[in-house]
Amino acid sequence: IAVLDIERNIFASFSNLSSISYVEGTYQNNVLCGPGKITHLNGDVLCCIFGKGYVNGPTKLYDKSWVLKEVCWYHRNVPNLNKSEIINVGPMYISV
Repeated sequence: IAVLDIERNIFASFSNLSSISYVEGTYQNNVLCGPGKITHLNGDVLCCIFGKGYVNGPTKLYDKSWVLKEVCWYHRNVPNLNKSEIINVGPMYISV
């Protein structure tokens, strides 16, 4: 229960917390830090870097088939709102 409460606090600024099904990362002193993933109920996966419990820095959003959908920069769980810097990519496949 404590981990769930921590994750709710960390992702409180995400617009749709109910869409998050799983958070993967490393906890240090009960705070997420380093590389991690956020998996959504629809199968999308956000690969990111956690810093002080927040998503900070470059991110890649993949669909459930691991097709790259978007590349973006986050600051304290908030994506860059400058749409010219958010890159929506066409089908780009990676092997897993």
